Amino acid sequence: MKEKLGKIKWEVAITIIVSLSSVFVAIKANNIYKMQAEIAKNSALPMIEVDEKVEESSWGDWDKSSIVEISNLSGKMNNYQSSVITFLDCGYFESETAEYKNVEIPIQGYYLLSIKEGGTTGIIERKESIGNYSEIEKLKQEITQFNKENGNGKRIDPLVRSYLKISYLDLLNEQQELYYLLDTVNVKMIELESGQEKFDKYRMLIEKGFYIDTNSLDKVSVNEVLDNIEKIFSLGDIDSIVQNRNETGEIKMSILNEPIVNTVIGAFIGIIASIFGGWIVFQQQKREQEGFTATILYNDLKHLENYLADERSSVNLRCSNNWQQVVAKCTFLKNEEVAWIYMIYDEAYNFNYRYKLKERAGSVRKEDIDSYKKLQRAMFDTTKGYPDFKKYSGEYNELLKNLHNRMKR
Repeated sequence: MKEKLGKIKWEVAITIIVSLSSVFVAIKANNIYKMQAEIAKNSALPMIEVDEKVEESSWGDWDKSSIVEISNLSGKMNNYQSSVITFLDCGYFESETAEYKNVEIPIQGYYLLSIKEGGTTGIIERKESIGNYSEIEKLKQEITQFNKENGNGKRIDPLVRSYLKISYLDLLNEQQELYYLLDTVNVKMIELESGQEKFDKYRMLIEKGFYIDTNSLDKVSVNEVLDNIEKIFSLGDIDSIVQNRNETGEIKMSILNEPIVNTVIGAFIGIIASIFGGWIVFQQQKREQEGFTATILYNDLKHLENYLADERSSVNLRCSNNWQQVVAKCTFLKNEEVAWIYMIYDEAYNFNYRYKLKERAGSVRKEDIDSYKKLQRAMFDTTKGYPDFKKYSGEYNELLKNLHNRMKR
């Protein structure tokens, strides 16, 4: 009886060891897959270039305007958004013997005009200060005059500083954020945390009413600048206040890191892994693989859609070369959906072929190519007798919903 019991214990132990080993190998394989996915994502990241310059204004009677141009040199991105904030960065002496201080005063609505070009490469957005550049230059001249004439030793050294935030969804549908310190000589990308703190500081001061507005009917005066300096100084260390607000809520339940809890969780996982471990890891890998391939296919189809709906120039259509492998890995697709996708890519390749033939002949209009019209009719609603670019066809709409539900979050 004892020998039989001992044999059973050893069999159980061996089973658990083998199961845990399988889980370990599966986790390692999963990590390798994640690394490969990260490499694929990074290879497709957009190459963003930001330029700030001062040019002659094309608006109204103002002499010059500060202009920010945002360009995408290569790569794909979706849901592109941008915002810019501006401070009047003031070095300040309260008297001849006072300590030098520094304060940043928000300039509300400095970059008043924002124009998105509509394309996904080249210059994608342009921001202009219109008359605000001239207004701030006049204010700086008045501050210089104030520094010379006031008799109590007060001095303000003003400098305009602007910060740009860009956000977009990458190939894996993950949110990305970039921050830049704008400068006419050298635009610099700054750390994510530093950029977020500048934007939080700007919002907090605006909420408190501590800012200057060059768009108001009343001209911004030196006294208004001095008043804002005193109000912001009264808040104390403003940078520390912003940092403390950001840190609030970041402290999580540290009990999860306690050794005794980790031991219990580890034992529980070991028992479950011996029975279901391999199956769970397999299902997880399958879901992640499907999510990854669904994301690639979804973004490629959206690229085709944007070309058909928005492209106004004579530019050839570009799409994925390995779309068949991607579709083959989307095992959740219905047979009719697979057939529809094959039809779409067949027409896309027919379009490219005809486009190149006409291009070699000397001139080309994509609207004259039959496959271009077939693609539009396939992807957009035509119940009104023409492609409605604001409404999808039934087949395309259902396919997008299916892909979106499978995409990796």
